[in-house]
Amino acid sequence: MVFKNVNIVELKDSIFKSIIRRAINKIKPFLGQKGDSDKGFKDALLWESIIDYACTSNGKKYILL
Repeated sequence: MVFKNVNIVELKDSIFKSIIRRAINKIKPFLGQKGDSDKGFKDALLWESIIDYACTSNGKKYILL
């Protein structure tokens, strides 16, 4: 299988730190209870990184599957 127009989205340190802060302080989307506050951490990293990347890409459309 050949993929064309594939871009690697790098995780920025500022995004990682922001998500860690939100998980520790149980700020959305980290509202879990009993040690479950980090549920969705990896999804949040992906989502925030893609949003950051898309904001700098001149109006292109993206689909996250």
